[in-house]
Amino acid sequence: LERAGPLFVFAHDSIQEIVYEMTPQLDIIQLHVDIGSMLISKSALASPILIGEVISRAVGQINMALPKDIGGGFSVEFSLSQRIVFAKLNLRAAQKATASKSDFSTAEDYLKAAMMFLPENSWADQYDLTLQIYEEYSNALFVKHLFEELFLHIDIVLSNARCNEDKLKVQEVKIAALFSLGETSKAVELARSVLGTLGFPFPESADDDTVNAIITRDV
Repeated sequence: LERAGPLFVFAHDSIQEIVYEMTPQLDIIQLHVDIGSMLISKSALASPILIGEVISRAVGQINMALPKDIGGGFSVEFSLSQRIVFAKLNLRAAQKATASKSDFSTAEDYLKAAMMFLPENSWADQYDLTLQIYEEYSNALFVKHLFEELFLHIDIVLSNARCNEDKLKVQEVKIAALFSLGETSKAVELARSVLGTLGFPFPESADDDTVNAIITRDV
């Protein structure tokens, strides 16, 4: 180790790598979680410009404890309140990543992490948070053209949504995906069904003026 002001640093990167490899895996994961938790506790001190970056780095550390696959066990035990907080912070990090409309792969990772942190009965106990995370994830899947997973994901939302209004965002995504796949008739039929549930019946046949009038109405 060498002194660098108030800190001590490894004299060479290779030494740091060796020490890291020799440390038990569970200890490494706990260290990452501790670093992430510390960053979160200090995030209130960050400037408004930097707080988003601090949160992204914090959840990046904490997410090291996640299982490789959804449904797997956590390497570190988290309380219910911690899981909810970490789900919210991953959602926030995902929204920051997509703000530029370009980093949807990173957003997808954050949203997967958010879903893993959600408690088992989140659709009942954390409905609003769960719905928002699933809506954001559907957008990420659509942008990446992962349509097969998207349709399965949307089915989960539709089966858990409490009202027609809560189904709208994912139904809009599904309609757009069907158009992208060239399945125009299915897209139009779904659009007709959605408009019907909102009280705006879409005629079986209509001229261009009628279609435009229905589409542009404030629903």
